[in-house]
Amino acid sequence: MKSVGDLKAMKAEKAQGNKRKALDDKKEDLSALLASIHLPESIRVDFPLTSQRTRDKTLLSICDGSIGYAHKKILDNINLSVTSKERVAITGSNGKGKTTLLKALLNDPTVLKSGQWNTPTLDNMGYLDQHYGTLDSEKSALEIFSGMNIFASHAEIRKHLNNFLFRKNEEVCTLVKNL
Repeated sequence: MKSVGDLKAMKAEKAQGNKRKALDDKKEDLSALLASIHLPESIRVDFPLTSQRTRDKTLLSICDGSIGYAHKKILDNINLSVTSKERVAITGSNGKGKTTLLKALLNDPTVLKSGQWNTPTLDNMGYLDQHYGTLDSEKSALEIFSGMNIFASHAEIRKHLNNFLFRKNEEVCTLVKNL
């Protein structure tokens, strides 16, 4: 037969086990809750766009310009001058001519333009369209950037891609058609 002391000790041990189980359950619940909380990553994009030849000169100018296609005029009365120290944002509703203007600046043969257009040569401009149409869809971001920067080291290329949020191997190796 067990003594009263033994029974009390068994009861205390069982209560301690129940409390420990409750604490472990609470700890699991809190861990799951913490895991579900996602703090957005603070992103600071930092990459240089430099040129030694553009100091304080006019990069492009359009005087009394118009653009369109064979079947439709898109924009007219375009008067624009941009210097190397200025930054320009092109905004507007869908279908109002933003992309057509950029295509005209890039001398796209499908865009008809009139007026006086003084624009940089194509080798002094870079353009990435919204549908990645200027990129080879069967290549990855790593392959494309490596091909454009044949003298850059792998580490330099990865650092640059990292600035554009291509950080993991799966991201830099994703084909353009899957972006």
